[in-house]
Amino acid sequence: MKTIKLLLSFALTATLFTSCYTEVTEVITIQEEPQISLNQLLNSYEIWYVDINKTVGYGTTPFLQKAFTVSFRNGALYANNNIVGIGTNGNGFGINVGNYDAYDMILDVYHKIDAFETFDVFQVDNKTIELYNPKNDTSYFLNGSQRSNFDYDFVFYDNIHYFLQEYNA
Repeated sequence: MKTIKLLLSFALTATLFTSCYTEVTEVITIQEEPQISLNQLLNSYEIWYVDINKTVGYGTTPFLQKAFTVSFRNGALYANNNIVGIGTNGNGFGINVGNYDAYDMILDVYHKIDAFETFDVFQVDNKTIELYNPKNDTSYFLNGSQRSNFDYDFVFYDNIHYFLQEYNA
């Protein structure tokens, strides 16, 4: 009888200890990289080359369609619209074509001729941003550079067909 009591007490104890368990949950905190504001992103490069060949969509935004480069300088929008003498106007920034306001990855542009346009801004990589115009469902891709190492010759030769269209043979 003593062996049966010992066996039953062992079985009861084993059942109690295996039925009680605690669930350990692990909390993992993910530290994201610090976000920069849109103004900081736009001002991180002095000149943004408008790569018109990478444009996605069937609509057009006139002032971006005509611009070879744009610059965002303290609320003023500058553009190099003329391939002849590119880089000589406005110390390389181009001419003042309007104003802009940047907030929450939204860029509002008040162009002197083409009026108001709004864009959603996405950072593609360290040197490229996408300006998406929801009004005409078109994306423009801009490549950033500093004036000191910007290759104006590349822009000229990459867009030579626009230069040739300005003149009649």
